[in-house]
Amino acid sequence: MSLLDTVAITNFRANTLSVTNTGWIELVLSGISLPDSFTTDATFPTVVPPGDTVVIAFGYEGILGDTTTATLSHSDNVRGDVNVTLVGTMQQVLLGELSGTLRHEIGEYRVAGPVIIPFDETLIIEPGVDVIFDADVPIIVYGKLNAVGTVEDSIRFLPGDAPSWGGLRFWSDRNETNIVLNETDSSTIAYMRLNGAVNDVFDDGIYFGGGIDVRHRRLGISNSVISHCRGENGGGIRVESGSVGVAECRVDSNRANSTFGPRLEPGSGGGVYLTDSRFFARDCSFSYNTVGEITRFTAHGGGGIMVHQSSVFLHGCLISSNTVVGNGGGVDIVGSSAVSMYDCYIDQNVAAINGGGISIDGDGIPEEGMFSTTPSEPFEGPFATLDVHTAYLYNNTALDGGGIYDTDSAEVSLDNVTYVGNVPNDRTTITHTAEEAQPHRFTLQQNAPNPFNPETIIRFSMPAQGDVSLTLYNITGQRVRTLLSRSMPLGSHETVWNGRDDVGRPVASGVYLYRLDWTPSDKATNHEPSSLIHRMTLVR
Repeated sequence: MSLLDTVAITNFRANTLSVTNTGWIELVLSGISLPDSFTTDATFPTVVPPGDTVVIAFGYEGILGDTTTATLSHSDNVRGDVNVTLVGTMQQVLLGELSGTLRHEIGEYRVAGPVIIPFDETLIIEPGVDVIFDADVPIIVYGKLNAVGTVEDSIRFLPGDAPSWGGLRFWSDRNETNIVLNETDSSTIAYMRLNGAVNDVFDDGIYFGGGIDVRHRRLGISNSVISHCRGENGGGIRVESGSVGVAECRVDSNRANSTFGPRLEPGSGGGVYLTDSRFFARDCSFSYNTVGEITRFTAHGGGGIMVHQSSVFLHGCLISSNTVVGNGGGVDIVGSSAVSMYDCYIDQNVAAINGGGISIDGDGIPEEGMFSTTPSEPFEGPFATLDVHTAYLYNNTALDGGGIYDTDSAEVSLDNVTYVGNVPNDRTTITHTAEEAQPHRFTLQQNAPNPFNPETIIRFSMPAQGDVSLTLYNITGQRVRTLLSRSMPLGSHETVWNGRDDVGRPVASGVYLYRLDWTPSDKATNHEPSSLIHRMTLVR
């Protein structure tokens, strides 16, 4: 370039100016507008002998403006041209609200603080982009994230100057409202590598997944790797009231643990934790994931995958070499869940208690990710289902039910299942007695499926005969429909809601509350009138 041209320095880090001169020229680098942390004086002379190259080094740490310019000038009594080259890796610093595109030609973006993709905004990440975290913060997606790499140029989320970072959080919006699942707010990830995210603190009643945390959102992931992450529940992925599909992915070497929270227990779901959600996986591996250390109070479940009141479909998946301090070394299924497996390999998983390969128990659990090693509450099922078509359970280990451990609170259908080398046995089924089967408490189960379309089942139980009212409300508190209002006998009951109001009109997609009120008929039973409320999501 000729003298007096302007060199644009846009968000560089550890840069140099390489100056090649064909004549004797005195250069002055001036007109630089940079913060005090710029490590080279704004003006300095350099004499370049003929044919030589002089490298002028400068460095900067922090956030630059949109464009910083430097002007090359020369002494009035010297003539000639110089070639000027900027040497370094172009980097962009990310902080605050963000939308638009992270471009391939930039290559590397550094995260200096929390990043938020606002509601109704979209961030696109092009192939070959590295997002490096110099601060232990998350990227929170209230809008949409489309991060689609290629086989040759994957997208990577990695720790940088910080030893860990806060993961990707796909949330409904800042205030956890507008929680309606629809196609327009779904995000897409493909050919991505994500590791080093840590969220193992139980914070103010909120559980976090390690690598990816999804709440009331849709997400599609393909051809990606999520590894070496740690979360309170769901070391690799956690989904709450959402819908996630994964294809040709690896969720490996993650951990669920809560050692830094106020609770002293491990979490659940070393690889994946699901609650009130839908999860679809095709040709994926869930391997070498773990759930923390056992305590004397509780055991937790799902070394590979923990399923809590969710609908799950697994096809052609490998669930291998996962470990858990509780039940379900490979997969643990609890509550009102429905799991289908087709052509899956479940091998070399280890559970400290029951179900080395798979554990399924339809009884509810007292809080997310927790269940007693010796259940104190009576059987009130069946609520969970497991449907297996062609599966291979090899060399799984547990105290009982090395391959599969199930109870009569679950309906299990097995077709073409091969067992080899499971310790101590291939399958254990626990049957409750009739006395145990009589409910001793008033319960309202989570509806199943949830989210649902067009109908869902609501189950409840009563320890004594009484008057029952089951009423549905929208999120603003307006009554939508009364499903039940009559006297009912003691025992377990269920009813179906078809997504219509009292006059038969279809209601809109959204979140609805259902409230069960019960007044015992016989006051001698020592039971008081009670009310229970749950929420559910209708997706049209």
